[in-house]
Order: sequence, then structure tokens, then C-alpha cells
Amino acid sequence: MRARSNRREVVVHARLTPMRWLLALLLLASPLCAREVSVVALEVSATRKLRLENAVESAFELVSSKTGLTDLGPLNLTLTGNARTFEQLAASDGVGMSAENVLGYALSASRKVVLNLAAIDQRRLSELGVLRHEIAHLVLGASLFSKRPLWFEEGVAQWVESVALDALIEATSQELVPPSYASFDELNAGLRDGREAGAAYKQARTVVEFIVSRHGEAKLRVLLKKLTNPGTGFTAAFAEATGEDLGVFEKAALGELASRRDNLLILFVGANWWWMLFSIGALLALALWFKRRQRSKKIIDQWEEDEKFFPSDPSWSYAGDQDEPSESFRRDLQAKIGERDEEGEQPPPITSEEGLKHWYDKRREQKPAPSPEELKQWLEDEKPPQN
Repeated sequence: MRARSNRREVVVHARLTPMRWLLALLLLASPLCAREVSVVALEVSATRKLRLENAVESAFELVSSKTGLTDLGPLNLTLTGNARTFEQLAASDGVGMSAENVLGYALSASRKVVLNLAAIDQRRLSELGVLRHEIAHLVLGASLFSKRPLWFEEGVAQWVESVALDALIEATSQELVPPSYASFDELNAGLRDGREAGAAYKQARTVVEFIVSRHGEAKLRVLLKKLTNPGTGFTAAFAEATGEDLGVFEKAALGELASRRDNLLILFVGANWWWMLFSIGALLALALWFKRRQRSKKIIDQWEEDEKFFPSDPSWSYAGDQDEPSESFRRDLQAKIGERDEEGEQPPPITSEEGLKHWYDKRREQKPAPSPEELKQWLEDEKPPQN
């Protein structure tokens, strides 16, 4: 009985041995299949370096799933936290660019990606999105051997980059009215112009999105697959992959860009109509206040001009809001007029008939001045007693 049991154990052990060998081979071979990633961080924290290093493989997987292109090559990733350092690295790599406008670059020949984290932080963009963008350039450069227009290259990289959070971040900083382009050639020129490159990149992505919405992602992957063959013309490859002439598509895509620009303006007005109305109301109120102020100033200036010709008498006084002069003022004025008649001389301006006219006009809302005879008659008439 013991001999049999031992034999069974030997047989079972012999059957399990090949499986164990297979598992051991898989464990030993797995490091050989992993992508070799070398990360250099210049003025970047260790935490940030680790976060970006861990995101490399998922970025390659995203590019592969969106484009259908597979890349298992190594990666030399350089992270810079200073714009000046990034500019020096770009110059040493033979890349002519300004650190203020460029977020990163990729060199397919040397399998190198450099990120300008200082510019990314300044523009409040997602570093993971920029990493995906540059890895997309790396994969396209290593996989495609036929010439393709710049708008297509950048549009595909933008299309791969802008998913979920990145698209939301870009939407918050979108221009009110982006520039318009009459052709794809003008769009290529806009991508090379640092002043409008930001808006041109978004429009290049919109064109690629239009390819996907018009023909589907599968047709886009077919187009990319055709471009992996050397010497394939882009126009011919586009027509074969999508079944549409590139010129016809260009006209439709530019119309789509114009339509989206109009929609942006409408959405902006719709989302901000309340503060626009408030601003218009505030401007109208300010204009009315200014006009009223000018009118008041004009009235005061007119009064001052009248005062030059009809000076007021400081000795005059008014009792409340009554329209008639006091009895004492009436007696004093009558005495002064009598003295003037006896002496035959003109009284000082404050006791002249012109002075009385000035008072009378102010109190009677600028009624015509009475004649000297009417004034004398008015003084001689008896007045009702005042309370």
C-alpha cells in the first residue's frame, strides 16, 4: 500500500512540474515585455515626477485605443519646472520655440518627450493631458511613414489629449470669437503662428472630431493605417479611407468651424445676458446722471451771468417763503427812492430800480420788469397787514 501511494505522489508531481515551469517562465519574461521608461526631473518635486511616471503606460494605451497604432518602444521623459531650463533643452535638441508658448515637444527618433511644467501651471492646464498629447506625437512620428498635413497631425494629438477633464479645462478658457480660416493651408499657418496657435490647435482638433462624427473612428484608424506605408499621398489615402474627396470635406469642415464660432457667441450671450443688461443699465444711469449734472451746471452758470447785470442787495431779507417784501423793506425803499428824486442823483446799484427788478424777477419767476411809474404806484398802494 505504501508503494502505491508513493507512486501516485510521484505521478502527480510529474504532472504539475510543466505548469510550474510555465509560470516561472511567465514571471521571468514579464520584465522583458515591460516598456523601458527613463524619467529625468529638473526642478520638479518627487511626488509630481512619480505621478507622471505612473501615467506613461496608460497614456500609451489611450493613444493606441484611439488611433489603432501600437508602440512598445522605450521612452525618455524629461520634466522641467522652469521655463528657462525648458528653452535651453529645446535649443540643445535643435527645436526652435519659445518657452512661453510651448508646453512640450516630442522627438520620435530619440524616443524623447520633454514637458514644460512651468508653462502648463501658468496656463492652468492638465499635465496628464499634455503628456498624452506629446506621446501621441511620439507614436505618430514613429508609426507613420507618409507625409500628412500639420492640421491633421496636431488635430489627432489634440483629439487624443482632450478627454473628460482636459476638455472641461479648455472650455473655461475658450476665446469668445476664435479666428477664422478660409482653407486648411491657412489653418496650418495659424498653427505655426505663436499669436494664434492656441485657437488654431482647438480648431485642428475640431476638424479631426468632424472626421470622426462624419465617418466614424474606424475610418480614421483606417486612414492612419494607410499612412504607415511609405509614399502614400494624404489626399488619396483620405479618399480611400473615408470615401469622400478631401476638397469636399475641407469645405464642409470649414463650414462646421464657422457654425461653431457662431454658436460660441450665442452661448456666451445666453450665459451672460444678466450682467450685460446690468452693465447697459448702469451706463444709462451714469449717462442720465451726467446729463442732469450738466443741466444743473448750465442753470447755475445762467444765474451767475444774470447776477452780473442784476446784482442782489445784501440788505434785502425774506420772511419765510412769502412772495411780498416786508413792511420795513417797503418803507426803506420808498424813502430811498424819495431821496433820489430830491437829490437828482442815481442811488447805488443795490437800491436802484434794476436791483428791485432783480428781486422781483427772482420771486415772480422771471416776469417782465415793471416800469418806474408802476413801481412807485406799487409802493404807494396800501398792503394788507402781515402776520
